[in-house]
Amino acid sequence: MGTNDNTTRLSWRRDLSDFRSLTDQEKAGYVPVLEWFEHFRSLRGLEPGSEAAEAFWRMEVVPKDRPRESSHLEQWRRAIDWYLHWLSACAEVHWLNACAEERADPQRLPIRAVAAVKAACVRLGMAPRTGQCYGNWVRRYAIFAGSEREMKKEETANRFLLSVTQDEGRPWSTRKQAINAVVFFFSNVCGLKEPVLRGLKN
Repeated sequence: MGTNDNTTRLSWRRDLSDFRSLTDQEKAGYVPVLEWFEHFRSLRGLEPGSEAAEAFWRMEVVPKDRPRESSHLEQWRRAIDWYLHWLSACAEVHWLNACAEERADPQRLPIRAVAAVKAACVRLGMAPRTGQCYGNWVRRYAIFAGSEREMKKEETANRFLLSVTQDEGRPWSTRKQAINAVVFFFSNVCGLKEPVLRGLKN
């Protein structure tokens, strides 16, 4: 499950902007470092990953003829660490295409769905508790849908959420958790538009 290079170049900015565990100042400091790294990597045709990061660090950041301030080095190191952590999470998030290519066993769909949701939460710096909550709801959604194709349909999402509302008599706060989890799955795991949810308001 590798990440697509074009996707990597285009989406790290968005995910960094949305990352919840960094301050705005930290995000602003990471952007020029990662742009510098991406330029270095692209010029040399290097795949995104630790080897490219090590080459960048050795050739651009700490060459012997360019002394750097320790505060700058620390900020740049944190930026590269964030990027590598993000890449690792992206490898899990792109599970749908990989599974389709490999004709994966549909019985493992709930397990893969939970892993992808939790990885997306990590990618965006969300709290582990949120990842656990979203994962639990998406696991149920995967069982309800039965296949990757069905999971990506708005109609299936609506039927699932209506079943939570009508058949289980759950309070609105719980139903809202289910809605948020399914919307998160569409937007941040599948890369699809948010589903239009009908008749699910309190």
